[in-house]
Amino acid sequence: LLRILHDDRSGSDVREAAAVALAILPPVKDSEVRAAIRKWFAYVIAEPRSLPSRTRGLCLLAAGLRARDDSMLVMQLSGRAAGKGFGSEEAGTLAYALGLAGNPMAAPELSRAVRKRRLGGDKLSDVGRAHAAQGLAFMEDALAVRTLAALLQSRSAGVQSRRSAASGLGRVMGSDTLDAEMRERGRKALVKALAKDKDIMVRAFC
Repeated sequence: LLRILHDDRSGSDVREAAAVALAILPPVKDSEVRAAIRKWFAYVIAEPRSLPSRTRGLCLLAAGLRARDDSMLVMQLSGRAAGKGFGSEEAGTLAYALGLAGNPMAAPELSRAVRKRRLGGDKLSDVGRAHAAQGLAFMEDALAVRTLAALLQSRSAGVQSRRSAASGLGRVMGSDTLDAEMRERGRKALVKALAKDKDIMVRAFC
């Protein structure tokens, strides 16, 4: 898979498939192979123009999933998120990748990205903000509920952001770690948006 990703002569479809395959590969025990995987993702994370945008986006998401088994990747993703140089859409993809890593240390950064529409030095479009909201939903904690509930009810939030807030809240509220107060806050936000939001897909997600 790494050879395919390194080879510029490989077709884009093949490289994208290799990125997805690398993302869902079971945990790797061999230390040399783990190091090679980490080195590849470090290159992709650090170099904004290392790959075509779609392939790079899939590699970033793959890095997020592999980070669940490799804390060094979490640090690399977090460090890159604190910088700048991404386009708005790619910054959103990076935020989603941080969420996929599932590390609670990323929750404050993702919450700020959703609230402030910025990740590090990059401004987020509505689609990028929606990706950050989806990433935050993987944190499954009280901060995620408060942030997503506020986003769902925000008059200034775009339709993509509100859709992600609704589906994200549904995910977070499935967690066993939330207390009754947070469950009620999430429920009220969903019920209110279900009754009042003008977008049919927002209501559908609610």
